[in-house]
Amino acid sequence: EKKNSETGARGQYSTALKGLLPVSLGTIYLIMNLHKFIKIFLGCFVASTEQCINKSQTRRGVLRKMYFCCFPDRRYIGWLFLVTVAYNWNCWFIPLRLVFPVQTSSNMIYWIIIDILCDICYICDLVIFQPRVQFVRGGDIIVSKIEMKKFYRSTLKFRLDVLSIIPFDVLYVVFGFNAVFRANKVVKHLTFFEFNDRLEAIMDKAYIYRVIRTTGYLLFILHVNACIYYWASTYEGLGSTRWVYDGQGNMYLRCYYWAVRTLITIGGLPEPVTMFEIIFQLLNFFSGVFVFSSLIGQMRDVIGAATAGQNYYRACMDNTVSYMNTYTIPKIVQNRVRTWYEYTWDSQGMLDESELLEQMPGKMQLAIAVDVNFAIVNKVDLFKGCDTQMIYDMLLRLKSIVYLPGDFVCKKGEIGREMYIIKQGEVQVLGGPDGTKVLVTLRAGAVFGEISLLAASGGNRRTANVVAHGFANLFILDKKTLNEILVHYPDSEKLLRKKGKTQAVKCFIGHHQHLDLGPDFNGKPVKLTEDWSHVNITPSSCQQPGSPILNQLKYPDHLQG
Repeated sequence: EKKNSETGARGQYSTALKGLLPVSLGTIYLIMNLHKFIKIFLGCFVASTEQCINKSQTRRGVLRKMYFCCFPDRRYIGWLFLVTVAYNWNCWFIPLRLVFPVQTSSNMIYWIIIDILCDICYICDLVIFQPRVQFVRGGDIIVSKIEMKKFYRSTLKFRLDVLSIIPFDVLYVVFGFNAVFRANKVVKHLTFFEFNDRLEAIMDKAYIYRVIRTTGYLLFILHVNACIYYWASTYEGLGSTRWVYDGQGNMYLRCYYWAVRTLITIGGLPEPVTMFEIIFQLLNFFSGVFVFSSLIGQMRDVIGAATAGQNYYRACMDNTVSYMNTYTIPKIVQNRVRTWYEYTWDSQGMLDESELLEQMPGKMQLAIAVDVNFAIVNKVDLFKGCDTQMIYDMLLRLKSIVYLPGDFVCKKGEIGREMYIIKQGEVQVLGGPDGTKVLVTLRAGAVFGEISLLAASGGNRRTANVVAHGFANLFILDKKTLNEILVHYPDSEKLLRKKGKTQAVKCFIGHHQHLDLGPDFNGKPVKLTEDWSHVNITPSSCQQPGSPILNQLKYPDHLQG
């Protein structure tokens, strides 16, 4: 029987070798003409960039000009994805093919074809892509082709890449088909980790990918454990004891099920009998506890990092509620505080935007502030004609505050030290005898409080009540900050002062429409002209009915004197 089995095995090997012969010849031809296939592949891969290249250039010129940025480059990430797929194929199927009888003479040709495709990915990565990746040295981005090649060849990654393409597969001819000769393919792990890092850098929610990757680690470890268990079962003899695999059912699923129950220490499995089985099970339990606890800890860190912002928001809200309960703050106030926390978190995803921006350099803060808020501030009539750089400086100083429905933004008679720009929502200006009449509703892009801010003297009192109609998100700029900015922009300061005077006179006229200036010579009522630039105005002069501002106003020409 043993001779018959050996004869049958030799027959399978000879059949497989006959099937492998054309594939081997094809592989040799492919290697000899590898440069041609590389050029064809590059022609497809850089199709998106060939529009910028002169049509008369050769493909060799395209290859020479090809490079990849050291920072997130989507083309390079796409290529790393292909290499990662080839790497995972080797990691998952080499141990499977090594112990399970999945390689037969009928399907051997398909295994070899896929192996060749994976090897081509490895070779292209070594020869074409990695020597063209830029790197940073001393703060400078190195773009020289010679320097990029030297840097890559000096790294550990290059040595591992060379080791991973050594064709030990040729030993198939001598020793037969054994996946152990492809074990060197799994040493290309640095490319796998590089792909993970670069992919996370461009993802909006990288924690989702981290959870998937950690789950993949767990499944892979269980897969390897299942392969080891099947090897141990064949070593002891299938069905020789209750502990080993009995050879019934789907061999891989049965072994994987055993690996899950053992590695996660679920228990309920048959007790080992022989010394080999006892030692194997002890090592399996020890490694299972260590691996499983490590993966659970990593999963906890990933989920904790994903929910860190929300946990901070909950902690702040709980501390505030605890403080209010300690001092017996009325429930109506507590409910408004909770509402503010919930709306601020839901609308912004954070409680204070400035905390996030403070970690960045000034230029990055400005770039973000311009992208987010410049469109709003640029619509404000008050700042039209001002220096653009002055507006940029002001964007960095604006503070965003959320007001709840019914909150007073400012009250009549208060000292005005800030101006407000409506970012989102509406506010209502209230007046009338009882202070409840809605005089005007201001919406996104409107400005109020600028008169008090631009006044040069004191007495800057608010002239009306301003109430948030709904949830209102306002930008606030205080007087001290504006003065610090305008010191460097005298022309913009003059323009703003002039606009402030104009607004002050409009405010005064709005409060003194009842004044009777008498008819003119034609019997028509006298109206004030629009030229107010000569008037010396302070906010206090707008608030007194008997103010001497009337002596400074310009009347129609026929009434002068």
